[in-house]
Amino acid sequence: MNLCRSRFPSGGPPPQAPLILLRCFAMVLFLLGILPFSTPAVTPGTKASPFLAQHQAVPSASEAGENIANAIRKAVARPSAGPSPGIYRDDETGVPIHIGRQKLEYLLRSAHKPAIGSTPLDTALNLIESHPEIFRLHDPRNELLPAGEHRDSGGRVHVRFEQVREGVPVLGCAMTMHFDADGSMYAFTGRYIPTPAALKPGEIKISAESALRLAREALAEKARIGDTEKLARILPVRTEPVPELVILPGTGPGESRPAWKVELRPNLRERWLLFPDVRTGEIIEAWQANPSQGTVVTATALDALGQERNFPVTLESGTYYLADPESNIIAYDAGGRVITSESDVVLFSSQNNTWTDSIAVSAYANLRASYEYYLQEHGRAGVDGNRMQLPVLVHYSPDGSPYFNAFWAGEFMAFGDGRPYAQALDVVAHELTHGVVQYTVGLEYRFQSGALSEAICDLMACYVDPDWLIGEDLPAGAIRNVLTPWDYGLPQTMERYQFLSIDQDNGGVHINMGIPSRAVALLSENIGREKTADILYHVLDSRYLVPRAQFSDFRLAMTLAAADLFGGDSAEAAAVAPAFEAVGITTDDTSQPPGDVPPPEGGEWIAFIYNGRLALSRPGNTDPEAFVFPINTPVFTGSASPVSICRNGIRAIFVDASNNLRSLEIATLRELLLDDSGVWSSVALSCDGSRLAATTIFADSTLFVFDLDNPDESKAIRLYTPGSELSRSYYAMFADALDWNMDGTQILFDQFNRIPVQNGNPIEFWNVNVMDVESETIVQVQLTTDRSVQTGNPSYAETTDRLIVCDLLAPEFGYNAMVTVDLFNLQITELRQNGFITVNGMTLANLGVPRYAPDDRNVIFQQISPEQNGVAVLTIPLQENRMNPAGEAILLHGGELPRWFVQAEPTGVAEGDDGVPRAFRLGLNRPNPFNPSTLIPFSLSSPAHVVLEIIDILGQRVAVLADGELPEGDHEAVFDGTRLGSGVYFSRLRAGSSVESRKMLLLK
Repeated sequence: MNLCRSRFPSGGPPPQAPLILLRCFAMVLFLLGILPFSTPAVTPGTKASPFLAQHQAVPSASEAGENIANAIRKAVARPSAGPSPGIYRDDETGVPIHIGRQKLEYLLRSAHKPAIGSTPLDTALNLIESHPEIFRLHDPRNELLPAGEHRDSGGRVHVRFEQVREGVPVLGCAMTMHFDADGSMYAFTGRYIPTPAALKPGEIKISAESALRLAREALAEKARIGDTEKLARILPVRTEPVPELVILPGTGPGESRPAWKVELRPNLRERWLLFPDVRTGEIIEAWQANPSQGTVVTATALDALGQERNFPVTLESGTYYLADPESNIIAYDAGGRVITSESDVVLFSSQNNTWTDSIAVSAYANLRASYEYYLQEHGRAGVDGNRMQLPVLVHYSPDGSPYFNAFWAGEFMAFGDGRPYAQALDVVAHELTHGVVQYTVGLEYRFQSGALSEAICDLMACYVDPDWLIGEDLPAGAIRNVLTPWDYGLPQTMERYQFLSIDQDNGGVHINMGIPSRAVALLSENIGREKTADILYHVLDSRYLVPRAQFSDFRLAMTLAAADLFGGDSAEAAAVAPAFEAVGITTDDTSQPPGDVPPPEGGEWIAFIYNGRLALSRPGNTDPEAFVFPINTPVFTGSASPVSICRNGIRAIFVDASNNLRSLEIATLRELLLDDSGVWSSVALSCDGSRLAATTIFADSTLFVFDLDNPDESKAIRLYTPGSELSRSYYAMFADALDWNMDGTQILFDQFNRIPVQNGNPIEFWNVNVMDVESETIVQVQLTTDRSVQTGNPSYAETTDRLIVCDLLAPEFGYNAMVTVDLFNLQITELRQNGFITVNGMTLANLGVPRYAPDDRNVIFQQISPEQNGVAVLTIPLQENRMNPAGEAILLHGGELPRWFVQAEPTGVAEGDDGVPRAFRLGLNRPNPFNPSTLIPFSLSSPAHVVLEIIDILGQRVAVLADGELPEGDHEAVFDGTRLGSGVYFSRLRAGSSVESRKMLLLK
């Protein structure tokens, strides 16, 4: 999760993607004047081809075996935009709000001549600078903050600027320049103000703390304060808002007012923005920023079954919307289209509260009824228990054809038109329950845990719609019977359990589900539906299941829940065992957490990026003078995973500053260029170094997996947003942080997803997923219980696949921390709050991008550090459980994106041994890197006078290890570098007229 990262649509020159939450270190560098903002991984305009060039495989090196398979060529048509009218101005400010093609062509002729190779951004700024009489900006280059470039499907480029004054944002003021595919400017659009007055020294009389207090006092008069803090179920977090300095625009320089922007959440459904004046504290403006907060009225309409339904809708500015502030359910029309940036979903609306889309009415009303069931019967408000916003997409299609299913996709629900599942209350309740399962026990959607998820959803659906049939209201009739699954071909006892692979129904989630569902149905027949429903919900609410729970775990959980509610000696608790025995579910096969492996042995090192170069240091070192730079090639820092090192520490794969792919043999310091297509972003080597996962700088939702031993087995995998019913929604934009599990079969990654909404804020969210590489199946890992919380930058522990460490970010609450997560039981432990920093009025998340140490006793991470005047490397010790901190973080030194690794002693043939006979051979020293001594082997084919010496990087001799006659055979010499400093040295062997050298690395 690199929040400062630019992502480019595949197939064209790489424009900058929309901002995601907050900008991180790249923004800091920009604000400090170190780096130009909007400098993407590849400079805009430098890639002339409208294609993602094919990545050619490179011949493998004899030792490294780096083979990169061919990638995928993608082309995009580039139609040109049509003509547009002349110039239009804002009546009050006089600034342009629209300029057409002909006027722009005229203005460009008299503008400053752009330099050769100028980007659209340069062209736009040149035009604005050349015509201050039109644009009314004194210093455009300092008043316009580049906010991204977007290339649409027609090849047109749109360059957006946000207005600032001396780094302070001018609220809501922005402009966009529009370019044809051939680079000609065809339109200007914007709403901004002439250059506002700058803040004078001492003008800020009200502190940020006082502004926060005044805003709270004002909000108490406007909104109901209620509900618990949204993050209370995750961690004991700090939820203190961070005021931001802004300028509220007016029609002239003297009318603009500097203010504090304060965002407050009085309850779970409202988000207020209040603006205290920085001089007086007066609340200049205040409004509720969340959508659909108008007047709630009742609508009456016919659903898809012809039944009259009453449901709440929202009346706002004369328009009615299928949006309910109480349940936070919002219905969107996907229109049967493939949703892209050119075809957004649309909020269902009506001008007269008449609703004729019966499928939309059914989906909305049935969701509301399911919500009411959970609220009234179990006291649960929505899928997360805190009335999280629940978007529902009606008339959904992944490919433009009618979709024959409905599903829950982690953050939203969708209904296709192939079968009218929305008209069946139990089907809707089933899908909503998938959300409840996700936000409670987080069952993994595969094998027995996935079958349990399906079974629980069927069961709860049967309590919402009280019968044992699922889908009886569908035109074709019911699709399952929970009490007698065999009626519909599903096994109902363990004797008929189907052992299926992951690529067969995710291991049989829709097949074996009948076994546990029948057990609970039998229990219901014995003790009653209401009691059984309470027991089943208590299993979820009490987190009595773990994500990879087996059927046996479910039996034990139901027993425990029944004892909680009715007593251990009750008839209800005693009835659980016979019900499960009847279907053959015993307690013999409970789920077990993954085991541990020993940590790797060898020398420990920390690799990190320092001033753009790869550096190596010893753990615990705090002296930059002891850094060693094994190569001079600059390294890319625009992703969370630009460098990866295999478990034995022998080989690193990294992305250079030009986004090429390179390898480094750490022991020999041999560097190879693997691919020079200039498109790479994140990389991850499997533990054994045989597989490489990689992403590109393009937002093309592709994850490449290269088999370095068998290049023909390499593949390009399209990412998707996983959901229930094996659904795959293609709203994934890109993955960023990558990591492999122990055996190299699964990839852990974070993923940014985006659903565009017409005339509204898009539905955006990060999630953490695990992909089975063989089947390309993705399973979401549920790490939070609140959708406003973003999790990213995940990485596995080094001795177990059970634990991960990641960043957890809740910008709405001013919360940013690193957390450790137990994937077996979804326990989340706060490791350290990293907080935020403010630079020139901009509030930035101080992301850690953490990684475990080789023995999992420490976590290493990065932080923006005033002491280091930039990014610094820190470590934090862990307790025996490898989750809780055992002390305070320790600042090591400057640098970013650190990796703590162990280098095993090298084995096998030394570099350069190509089978050619030689008079002698100088072997690779071991260990390498070393501290303070290392063993240098060499061999002679005949007696000779030998000189073995050590040379420093300047060519000066620092030691002589041998000088004299030596017999034929194998020899060794020890070099002790105690008196020398860290750095690169060379061993050099002379025998007669022959000379051979080896590079060595001394690290202290």
